[in-house]
Amino acid sequence: KLLASYETERRPIGLFNTREAADNYDKSGTIFAVPEALEEDGAAGAIARAAVASLLPPKIKHFAPIGVHLGSAYENSPLVVADGTPPVPFDPVRYTPSARPGQRAPHAWLAPGQSMLDLFGRGFTLLRFGEAGGEPLIEAARGAELPLNVADIADAAVARLYERRLVLVRPDGHVAWRGESV
Repeated sequence: KLLASYETERRPIGLFNTREAADNYDKSGTIFAVPEALEEDGAAGAIARAAVASLLPPKIKHFAPIGVHLGSAYENSPLVVADGTPPVPFDPVRYTPSARPGQRAPHAWLAPGQSMLDLFGRGFTLLRFGEAGGEPLIEAARGAELPLNVADIADAAVARLYERRLVLVRPDGHVAWRGESV
């Protein structure tokens, strides 16, 4: 039922991102006007580069919207089980990693060249931290023929990032559920 959740989950984010892009463009002003001396060596080039650089700080939302790209959360989704924690504050230029249900599962390195994100994408993924169990969920997934990968993570720092012993991640990389036990 992931595709059926589009209207509830992705459409509002797409509309927000479109409005955000239009607002950024409307406020871009002269930022795209390139002074002739910009690439020159010497004082004229330095002055031109400083003038352009002075325009950038108010435009950070335009050029570095990491919060827009990574901070979207699926609040009120029928495919996310809330855990009672407060929503992560949204900021278009800052991304706060969180394993709160509905959020994008946070990145962490498991080993050199191996990211947590490499575990996601083929079915659901149950992350187990420590001796977490989760067998009833695994059996229910098998019974429903739900594709489920199980990943046992022994890294304590990653466990702290995910905040619960069991975390179910959807194929799109968003957290569907988390808890201490099934």
